[in-house]
Amino acid sequence: ATLKGRLLRRTDNASLSGRTLRFQIDGADVGTATTDSMGVALLSYTIPSNATVGVHALGVFFDGDALYLSGSETSHTLTVTKIETQITAKNCSGSPGYTSALKAVLSQKSGGSALSGATLSFTIDGNLIGTAVTDGTGLASLPYTFDETYSAGNHVIGANYAGDANYTPSVAKGTLTVVAAKTQVAATSTGGRQGATATLKGRLLRRTDSASLSGRTLRFQIDGADVGTATTDSMGVALLSYTIPSNATVGVHALGVFFDGDALYLSGSETSHTLTVK
Repeated sequence: ATLKGRLLRRTDNASLSGRTLRFQIDGADVGTATTDSMGVALLSYTIPSNATVGVHALGVFFDGDALYLSGSETSHTLTVTKIETQITAKNCSGSPGYTSALKAVLSQKSGGSALSGATLSFTIDGNLIGTAVTDGTGLASLPYTFDETYSAGNHVIGANYAGDANYTPSVAKGTLTVVAAKTQVAATSTGGRQGATATLKGRLLRRTDSASLSGRTLRFQIDGADVGTATTDSMGVALLSYTIPSNATVGVHALGVFFDGDALYLSGSETSHTLTVK
């Protein structure tokens, strides 16, 4: 801020140049400046970063010299306003099961100085995910594991700073991109006599973290022909009771287990196992 004072002599209101004016904020000296040909003295004053927001008393003093008596002006003020902030939100992408982080950088709008020790809150599509505190570079980083909450595609990351006694609030948006995850299908060879019931078994996992996928449909084939479907349980296992035809050829038959994919998971298959008819 620029503190300004002007010095005149009362006898004819002439400007007094080359005189020193002393400036105070809330009764404490903050510097001096010399008057120019118009009697004006300007002092560049850096408002402390911890200065209280609000109105502060501004005093300007001339301490007098051999020709002029002292004088002062104490009726004016310095108003301290909150420092404006800005957030830069980072984009993030991943597949279900992948762990990454929601990140944003908080800084002063003017000059870009980083703000440390501030709490930022993160949302996805308006849903609160959590909070993180900025480090020395102004970076807040919140660990985030992609799950099945959000569909494949783009979603809105919100980064929010509520502000405090010295800093204004600010918000920013980034993009969370959910990518469909690769899957792994496992099968188990089985067998039985003509006309008997065999249990066909498959299991569905996601490749990112090998987690079991429940509630998904697996499709079973014998020798390339569909024979039925079953839904995976909490362990990712699907079981299909299959009645072996009474006229089935005795011997080894190809067993295929297929997941056709959905909005979050890519398709997968396992065709290396067999059904042995006795």
